[in-house]
Amino acid sequence: MMVYGLTWLFFGIFSLVCLLISIFIVFYYSHKTEGEKLTKVVSILSLFLPMIVFCVVPLDIYSLDGKTDREASLKVVYYLIFSLILVLSFILIPFAIFFFEAEDEDTTTKKKVISALKFTACTVVIVVILLLVGLLVQPGSVPSDQKNEEWVTDLFGNENRGDSMLLFPISCMSFLGVLLFLLYMPVGFGLTPVSMIKKGDEGTKFGSEQSNKDLTRKEALETKQMISGKTLSKKEKKELDTLTKKSRLLEHDQEKQEEKPQSGKMNKVIGCLSISERIFGVIFIIISLFILACFMTSLIEKLISSKCGWRCGFLLNEPSKNPFDLALLAMSKAFPVDMIFLSIISVYFLLTALSGIVRWQPRILCFKLWRLKGRRSDDQAILITALYLLLITIMVLFEYHSIAPQYTTFGNQKNKAGKLCTLDDVGAYDGYCRMSEISTIFARISVKMPFFAILYYASDWLFVILTIIYMIMAIKMKKKSSFAGNEDSDDDF
Repeated sequence: MMVYGLTWLFFGIFSLVCLLISIFIVFYYSHKTEGEKLTKVVSILSLFLPMIVFCVVPLDIYSLDGKTDREASLKVVYYLIFSLILVLSFILIPFAIFFFEAEDEDTTTKKKVISALKFTACTVVIVVILLLVGLLVQPGSVPSDQKNEEWVTDLFGNENRGDSMLLFPISCMSFLGVLLFLLYMPVGFGLTPVSMIKKGDEGTKFGSEQSNKDLTRKEALETKQMISGKTLSKKEKKELDTLTKKSRLLEHDQEKQEEKPQSGKMNKVIGCLSISERIFGVIFIIISLFILACFMTSLIEKLISSKCGWRCGFLLNEPSKNPFDLALLAMSKAFPVDMIFLSIISVYFLLTALSGIVRWQPRILCFKLWRLKGRRSDDQAILITALYLLLITIMVLFEYHSIAPQYTTFGNQKNKAGKLCTLDDVGAYDGYCRMSEISTIFARISVKMPFFAILYYASDWLFVILTIIYMIMAIKMKKKSSFAGNEDSDDDF
């Protein structure tokens, strides 16, 4: 009992760390003078709650050696977090967004609240419909050729309508998470680490050479226009306008450099920061390549080894040889090492997603409506970013079951023969090979609603392909200086 209590203590510590990370992200991007408390509270909760689920997973695995009541308490924790996620996604975040959309000097707070409630009612209706569909319609059914299998019988033997009621809207949210995952995550995985490595003297040197070429070209166009009296073509006029803007940015950049103290100590600090950024870039690209390798291993394994294939979302029937899975299995023997590792990887997923959002900016149907910028972001930009990260983290949670199926399903449990458990061992012997709560949730979605599991599988292939493409693009792209690009660079991560 004491050991189990220590696991919850570690959970509390890592939850506090997740809370601090959420607070830092929100306060960093919030406007330094105009940020509202409502925005900050809702955004912090939106980042914090999904991250908590990642900390619960190692507890879930550890509890497989415990008693049934502990498993029941973990089920309550999962469902409570999922319920709060629905409240945030369909009520609190929409209310806050609509509240600030109604911002006007002549509008009273009461009128803004009433206006926000009217629009929020639409999102409330949507979530109520999803809950009713899950409760009454019970979408999906168990395939007839799997009904007699022991693990399927054990999986759905104690399912109730409440489970389906909650899982259906979460599955629908994960569908949106897939779209955002594919839009932003490959950018963060592929572009950000390479960009960090390429920053520094090489980029500055290239920027200086490029600025000289731009200046020469600008003077040539001006000479052609003023001295020779020839009219510039539309293409040349556009090029001259662009070069003029770059010239102004260069002057502005030089003025800022002159204002900065040029002491030897400051130069040393700047040099150290540049070196550390490259070091972190190397570390991040190693992590990205490792995770990509794990994704590819898992995808190939599922394609070859899954008995039920697309009918159950490519669930594996045998222990995985995925390096990510094997690493977590080894770490789970020395709890909380697996929790530390999983938390680090989860934070990396979160930060790469945030990096992708900063580069592409928050979009709705490909239209950029808000701008996310450090200490200068509008409340709506913060809220929509928090919502996007929430949806992406739900997707990442299901991804863990994809790249670490053995760890997330059985942990280190052995069957009666002393081998690692498989789905065929579930229900075969009492006290052996019990599935974790998170794997039960995922398996119910995969078997009864295989569309979502197939979607996850296909999106994993797209994620790998897009990340590799972005990495190649980042390697081939030449580093631009601060004055060679736009005035408000998206690279603010």
